[in-house]
Amino acid sequence: MGEKTNNKEVPEWRHVRAYLEKKHIDSITLALLESEKLFLRIVARKAYAGKRLEDKVVHAIRELSNASQLIRAREAVYQLIHTFRFEISDIYTGEDMVQTYKSAIEELIYGDVDAKRLSSFWYRVLPVYYRIFLSRKRVIRWVLWGACIAVGLLFVADTTLGQAFFDYSVDALHGVLRFLLVVAVVVSLLAFVVMSSLVVLESHGKVRRRKKR
Repeated sequence: MGEKTNNKEVPEWRHVRAYLEKKHIDSITLALLESEKLFLRIVARKAYAGKRLEDKVVHAIRELSNASQLIRAREAVYQLIHTFRFEISDIYTGEDMVQTYKSAIEELIYGDVDAKRLSSFWYRVLPVYYRIFLSRKRVIRWVLWGACIAVGLLFVADTTLGQAFFDYSVDALHGVLRFLLVVAVVVSLLAFVVMSSLVVLESHGKVRRRKKR
């Protein structure tokens, strides 16, 4: 979509503007949350592909000139909703994020499709970037785990100490497995003895009852 937007304000924006005019961090936070709701309503009205609303959002964001700013603003809204005691750092930061939503909403409604943007590399890679950005903490955690495993394997393979530790670990594992096998055999024998004893006692009981009769 083109960067030009109509100067006419979106009618539903009056609710957001009412919060902004109070110039208080709590009202700015409410304005930000209301901006997200309005943005989702606008996206839902448009004929973007996707079964889930978030899939439609990805398609909408791809067409925006302020896509990266909007992604960060939406991340802040997500933190506000899901993170206990998360707050906007200051009024001006909150107002900037609300303005980002306003520009995005107006561009969705009044903007024209920009053919150059649709054929750009950014347009193609943005869905991948967007999903990685939203789950970046999990991605970083997996990368760190992978790096630790790789370093551990190199340590075991290329150092005398690592090889000695590996041999010791294997021997210890074998010892544990042997112990568990012995325990399993002993438990099985005890269970067999107990069950056999119960069967023998039951048989003797039946014989005594027959003799009494």
